[in-house]
Amino acid sequence: MNNLPAVDLNLLVAFDAIMAERSVTRAGARIGRTQPAMSAALGRLRQLFQDELFVRSPSGLEPTPRALDLAEPIGKSLRHAQEALAFSGVFDPRSSSASFRLGLSEHPAFVLLPKLLAAIRQAAPNISIDVKGFIARERAVEMLDAGEVDAAIGVPVSTSPRILSRLLFEESFVSIVRADHPAAASGLDLDAFVALDHLLVSPEGDRYGHVDRKL
Repeated sequence: MNNLPAVDLNLLVAFDAIMAERSVTRAGARIGRTQPAMSAALGRLRQLFQDELFVRSPSGLEPTPRALDLAEPIGKSLRHAQEALAFSGVFDPRSSSASFRLGLSEHPAFVLLPKLLAAIRQAAPNISIDVKGFIARERAVEMLDAGEVDAAIGVPVSTSPRILSRLLFEESFVSIVRADHPAAASGLDLDAFVALDHLLVSPEGDRYGHVDRKL
């Protein structure tokens, strides 16, 4: 077939109307075009597809085998185009039955997921959430780039202009020591904290992570 940009897509609308009405006149009335305009469109369709497409019979125009093969894909394409043009862009959570894929690292899954699902059940009862876990913080960007998830929640990575982000919450580190630890009696300033031994818990296997006091 010819290159799509060179094709008058109105011809496909005319084809769909003729297929439905089996009459050039009725097809023209269906889409608001005159009988001569529809006849001209049929001539261009025959040239485009190198086939008669519709032949006269006592009961009206009969589609050729080629036209029958074209009917479903052309009709489906036109319906999809109509749906796209009718799309308002307004998201109604109460009626939506969309499915979203959410990437979550371990801590946000523990802190946020129960509350998030409860809120979704109230605001958007028909929506489904597919949760995919990850460990390395860079994995969130990889999943977004690959289209594996629609959104990801985790420790921020280096900013990227192609990734939209928003701060959800902040947390502070705390130090915990046993009751009889010397630091508990003398007080813990920065110098004392640095001088003590520490255990680094890093789910990513690097030198960044949660630092806990060795008890």
